[in-house]
Amino acid sequence: MTRIAIFAVTVAVVIGALLAVGCGTHAQSTCAGLGSGKDGPTREQYMPCAAEMMALLDRLATQAEAAASGDRQAESETAQIALDLERLMTQAGGGQKMTILQWRNDRLRILNYRMFNAYGQYSTIPYVLNLAHKTPSSSKDRTFAAGIHGQLAANLSEGKRSYEDARQLYQQLQ
Repeated sequence: MTRIAIFAVTVAVVIGALLAVGCGTHAQSTCAGLGSGKDGPTREQYMPCAAEMMALLDRLATQAEAAASGDRQAESETAQIALDLERLMTQAGGGQKMTILQWRNDRLRILNYRMFNAYGQYSTIPYVLNLAHKTPSSSKDRTFAAGIHGQLAANLSEGKRSYEDARQLYQQLQ
């Protein structure tokens, strides 16, 4: 198996672990139970939850950028904020209900998709950085290290784009 394939499998496992950990017992929020209905919540029901998620996404974007710039404390904070955001998303119905299944309000579903995509991109950054920290500096491993740094840049770019799109749509919905 190539190193890139190993990396891809590692990222998939990490995201799965984040999703599993997020299902633990935590305090309920305005997102609790919103995903239980067939057609999703109304805009009025959902916007307090969206506000909670956007507040965490604001922090996640800031910390992910700092982590990618070398702030080791921000790496840890990025991982924790991602877990907190994933917990809210789970309370609101989880990724499939929030992004794939049809809610009666398509703009809310699109907002969810953008928030979930930003979350997915930013939440992998601590793990990508962890691989970068552990990569030896020998010439043999420089190609792998370059791939890791390319992945980091892609996660940041896509995360930022999705975050900005989510922020803009959220403001329009308010």
